[in-house]
Amino acid sequence: MRPEAPIAILLSTFNGQRFLQAQLDSLWQQTRQDFVLHVRDDGSSDNTLQMLADVRQQRPGQVQLIRDAHARLGPKRSFAALMQGLQAPYVAFCDQDDVWLPDKLARQVQSIQAIEAKYGTELPILCCSDATVTDSNLHPLHASYHRRHKLQMDDGRDMQLQRLLFRNYAIGATTMVNGALVQRCQTVPDAIVMHDWWMALVATALGQAIALPDALVLYRQHNANAVGSRAKSFPRTLAEFTSQLDWARKSSVNCLNQAVALHALHAGSATPQAAALLRAFAGFPGQGMLTRLHTLLRTRAFKPGFALNGLHLFSCMTADMSDARVSPPARCAR
Repeated sequence: MRPEAPIAILLSTFNGQRFLQAQLDSLWQQTRQDFVLHVRDDGSSDNTLQMLADVRQQRPGQVQLIRDAHARLGPKRSFAALMQGLQAPYVAFCDQDDVWLPDKLARQVQSIQAIEAKYGTELPILCCSDATVTDSNLHPLHASYHRRHKLQMDDGRDMQLQRLLFRNYAIGATTMVNGALVQRCQTVPDAIVMHDWWMALVATALGQAIALPDALVLYRQHNANAVGSRAKSFPRTLAEFTSQLDWARKSSVNCLNQAVALHALHAGSATPQAAALLRAFAGFPGQGMLTRLHTLLRTRAFKPGFALNGLHLFSCMTADMSDARVSPPARCAR
């Protein structure tokens, strides 16, 4: 490892041999090469490990493989393990199947540094960008992920905490954070839905999150995406509506449990506005339907689109949170 490198790139791999080389090539073509690539394999059974061993030999000092028996943790725990104990001014999250445009690192470091120059390096900061959605062969499907999903990123509306509580607008593959945010995320509760979502929540509660309007990543879609870019269609039958409502309620419970965990861990360090918002949702499990609706309307914790927002409000009002609890925080060994 080169301790003087200001940028750490975190890559979690799992059976990634089909697309991994294209992503690695895009890293070596970045205009900034002052980074160390930290890689953790999550239990691959294909040729991924050999590919990683080869690239480590080809680029001595620039690639660090995390050795922890390659236990299968899943994406959020694998990335949490990569963050554990990490010391770097800037940290970028990398998916094995995407491709970065050459100026991605440079643009994001510059954007974060502009905020640090104003508020100091102790402020937790997250910076994400737009992405071009492609098929498995990198043929463009949608020039803008943000526009495809009708996200309001230009005015910052969808990067506010009340919006992020119920939907993640910061694609992990496009995200860079500063060291202050990484230090705030060393403790990871079991209730988190995904690592990138958690970091966006912590950043907006304690510091600042920004979105760049330009697509700096080719966001590859294929049949093995862990999350991906999927647009939901309006239900046409009662069965489809029932299925979507069931999904929405489960999603609402997961989001609310995540909000309760955020309150438990970070309300004391949050901005006054964020702390008040988190307190409102920390009491959600014990509230009745009308009180829940009042909380949602008062805080403007909405989703984009009339139909989707209606489903969101109804599912939050009727979600069963009788088993809601904050699990003991977990720390992933590095």
